[in-house]
Amino acid sequence: MFVDKTLKYAVPTKADRNKECRFYFRPLIVANKAVLEARADGKLIKKRMIPFVRPAEMLEFEVMIPENCKKIEFALTGGELL
Repeated sequence: MFVDKTLKYAVPTKADRNKECRFYFRPLIVANKAVLEARADGKLIKKRMIPFVRPAEMLEFEVMIPENCKKIEFALTGGELL
């Protein structure tokens, strides 16, 4: 499981495949209208628009991990950096 440079970490660090899992993140940026994305082996599997992001608040995201997935990546994209 990997996070990009806009996220500090993801919890839990392991997840069951083919099952809905809830992840928590600590963002490293302050932004309006950011998009939290989950990718499995480079393919987008879920995204969610978040109106306001700041490091003091944890982000929560539920995603289904595909059965044959080798790598999960999470990233905050878009948005207006403040």
